[in-house]
Order: sequence, then structure tokens, then C-alpha cells
Amino acid sequence: MLNRRRHSKNGFTLLEVMISLAILAIALVALLSANNRALTLNHEASRLTDAVTIAREEMEKMFLGILPEDDTRKKIKKGEFPGLRWKATAVETKIEGVLEAQVLVFNATDRNERPIVTLKSYITKK
Repeated sequence: MLNRRRHSKNGFTLLEVMISLAILAIALVALLSANNRALTLNHEASRLTDAVTIAREEMEKMFLGILPEDDTRKKIKKGEFPGLRWKATAVETKIEGVLEAQVLVFNATDRNERPIVTLKSYITKK
């Protein structure tokens, strides 16, 4: 009699392993893409929070009576909020004793002068 080898059905074929690796690679690319997007959104949210903080600080200064010199104040605050600059203005309105205060916060590298945050309020002169 012929000696026949018995093939066991235990284990995976090369084709099954290749298909599972392809599925795993596609899933991994999707997960890495989602993680990258989450990091980008986190950075943008952090910049927006910093911009709002600057705008609120400058507006509070104007509420306390510290008005911009020559009706306009432009600054670049270094250290605390790197890469952001702002413009604070306080102009007279038609109502006597009332000023229109406005704070615009920009990216320091943005030359188009598009503000990230605009904060506007009305204050009375002391």
C-alpha cells in the first residue's frame, strides 16, 4: 500500500494570512488618520482658547479705564501666547461719554489681517 500523508486542517493558509494583513493595514491607516485629525483639532482649539483669553484680558483692561493710546494699541505678546498679536481700539460713539471698544486677535504669521477672534463692547468714560 501507498503511504499517504494526512494533511491537517490546523492553521491558516498563506492567502488567509495575506487577506487578514490587508484588512489590518486598511484599519490601521484609518485609525492613524483619525488620530492625526484629532491632534490637529486639539491644536486649533488651543489656539482659539488663547485668542479668546487675550481678547478678554484686553477688554477687561478697557473696562478698568486703561484705554489704548492714540485710540489704537497693537501688540505682540511673547511668551504667554506665542504667535498671536492683537489690535485694541476704543473710539467715540454718537452718544456722549460712550466708547466702542473692540479687540481683534490675529495669527502673527497671517498677513491677510483676518482675525481669529473679534470682541466688541461699549464702555463709558470715567
